[in-house]
Amino acid sequence: MRNPDSEKTPLINKSGHHVYKLYTRRWFVLAVVALFNVTNAMIWITFAPVTNFAASYFEISEKSVNYFSLVYFIASLPMGGLSWWTIETYGFRFSVILGCIVNALGGVLRVVGAYSFHGHLRFTIVLVAQILSACVQPFVLSMPTKIAALWFGDHERTIANTIATMANPLGVLVANGIAAGIVSKEDDIGLLLIVTGAPAVITALLAIFGIWSSKPPTPPSPSALIEPVSFFVGIKTILKQKKFMLLALTSGMGIAAFSSISTIVQQLICPQGYSDTTAGILGALVIVGGFVGAGLSGYYVDNTRKYIDISKILGILFGFSGSLCLIAVNLRDMVAFNYIAFTLYGLTGLGVLPVFLELGVECTYPVDEATSSGIQWMIGQVIGAILFFIGLEASPKLSAADLADSTCKAEHDIDPLNFSTYAIVVTVLASSIGILFIMFFDTDYKRLQAERELDADITDQEPHPNTEDARNIPNII
Repeated sequence: MRNPDSEKTPLINKSGHHVYKLYTRRWFVLAVVALFNVTNAMIWITFAPVTNFAASYFEISEKSVNYFSLVYFIASLPMGGLSWWTIETYGFRFSVILGCIVNALGGVLRVVGAYSFHGHLRFTIVLVAQILSACVQPFVLSMPTKIAALWFGDHERTIANTIATMANPLGVLVANGIAAGIVSKEDDIGLLLIVTGAPAVITALLAIFGIWSSKPPTPPSPSALIEPVSFFVGIKTILKQKKFMLLALTSGMGIAAFSSISTIVQQLICPQGYSDTTAGILGALVIVGGFVGAGLSGYYVDNTRKYIDISKILGILFGFSGSLCLIAVNLRDMVAFNYIAFTLYGLTGLGVLPVFLELGVECTYPVDEATSSGIQWMIGQVIGAILFFIGLEASPKLSAADLADSTCKAEHDIDPLNFSTYAIVVTVLASSIGILFIMFFDTDYKRLQAERELDADITDQEPHPNTEDARNIPNII
């Protein structure tokens, strides 16, 4: 937990106004968290762009390949609360290092399983490794708002949150690109596991030897001076806030929709004859669009603080772009239309995510940042797991007519599924909850208000130190 007694107060300048020192080292810490998010996402989505070849390599059905992704959803339920409690109790540094080490172990064990075993035992070992990495996903997903609050100033928190949060879809982009470039036959899956696992090991080393403390020597903003409420009090407070629960349900449904569609994009388009390369490009365009959307929205709200306005506007556009994607994936020989639809899907859906996470902090303050954002992610993972499991069990096999002109079969006899109805259900649910959010959500910006009040109190109450003393405090890199 933050201990206010162990933190220095902000510096006071000659005119009597206090200033908050920002340390260059914050960018390295942010980079490590971003890399943690990238590598964890790479492990999660490894097989989605090449589901057919993975099924042949592991000698299983395409349905079973989807369980590599599904375990990430399932692990979030038992590990979510534990991750928030660990971050708050043992600190940011301990949690980052622990998460990076476990994530790296998962990446290494996948390679060992692929090259040391065969048949169903190979599948089992790699699945266990996948579960290891899945268990630390709640850690890294809860960290963007935490690092933004601990290390960054009040006018750069959303941008810092955006960088750390968008690292997750960046991992999806990188994994899609690597899979499309490496895998052209089933025997290439082993090499794919090496290439997607090695960065996790590098990230663990950077975390162990590069992150020296949980927070900077002096606070970067007024709210960083205040100790959050205890973990269990925070949980109780959040569960009583109807406005936050509507926000969490909305962002959670959006997360579930994005994760679900990203996982099955290859299986959605292969009945129309599109290749694995096209699936990889579509995944890449979603992320590129997301970078643009998140960057613009993050910059805008950092300067205007209009969290609610931008979240509702992007929410409306997200529902529209999801509908375009549903139309596009069911049309043959319409590659350009698919590219446009999926780019807009990322621009709006991923563009609003960092805003939702920061809005959650504003809505629940002084609850710990990792808890409020973690609950949003956990709801998304739980909804995603339920919907995806139902989709796997309820989706019918592709008909003989659909298979005739498709690219859904690999070298062995597998059973590709028709996910078109599932995709429609997911999109309609996300749009419906989004409408409720647009109509009924409103909240005070509690953290911003508390910072203004604390800022005024410190200026009025603290003695003014000698200006030369303030200038002589070194900038710690």
